[in-house]
Amino acid sequence: MSTAFKTRLEEFRYIPSKSSTPSPIPRSKKRSAPEPPSSRTPSPKKIKRSYAPPSTYSDLHEIQDYLEPHLDLVFCGINPGKMSAMTGHHFAHPTNHFWSCLHAGGLTERLLAPSEDMTLPSTCSIGMTKLVDRPTAEQSELSQREQVAAVPTLLNKVSCFKPKILCFVGLGIASYVLKHLSASEKALSRKSATVGLQPYKMKHDDHTETLFYAVPCTSGRVVKFTKSDKIQFFKDLHCLVEKMRNHESDGVEREKLVPIHSQS
Repeated sequence: MSTAFKTRLEEFRYIPSKSSTPSPIPRSKKRSAPEPPSSRTPSPKKIKRSYAPPSTYSDLHEIQDYLEPHLDLVFCGINPGKMSAMTGHHFAHPTNHFWSCLHAGGLTERLLAPSEDMTLPSTCSIGMTKLVDRPTAEQSELSQREQVAAVPTLLNKVSCFKPKILCFVGLGIASYVLKHLSASEKALSRKSATVGLQPYKMKHDDHTETLFYAVPCTSGRVVKFTKSDKIQFFKDLHCLVEKMRNHESDGVEREKLVPIHSQS
């Protein structure tokens, strides 16, 4: 075969191009099974309540004070909550830490149920009262005016029953009392309500005195203080009660407390 013929033949030889080579078919990604819809229903956003007139809770009843003369300690809440009004007992809501703090703080020998609040004066020398009588679901449904207006009635109770210590359950109450007292006592005008001993005392006509104290609000919705914090404040209160009960030095510089005189 001549060289010229071979060269001519090469012109007709098939040479496959790269583009003609079949590309491998890409595998489709395996689709993951769709996640089942969550059965958990998102909790609705809590709506902040505003002032509610007395007619809003006209079906609820006020709850009774438990007071006797010269008790070692009297607790004062802001007003009855809805659960307390329905059951007739103080701090009755199951998420309220009051009763567990009372026991863990050493003020009761065992954990009491809210239904046992009436036994406190006779068994523990502890009384129960509140700033505002009318019940609401939340404190925000009370007006500031009615809370301030209730302070003289509370001070009259202190004057009448003369406990060794009145303890506010919540700094809001302590603030309203201090605001009322500051109007007539200039020495209190620059003071602020804080947890612990308050900067004033009540002097009675029988030469006894009442000290004022504050612990954080025990509602489970109040998270500024942990439950452990609240228990510690109740322990500190218990220590003060015991020292006063045993006529020991309580470490309080009483002469520095502003005296407010008995209303009786």
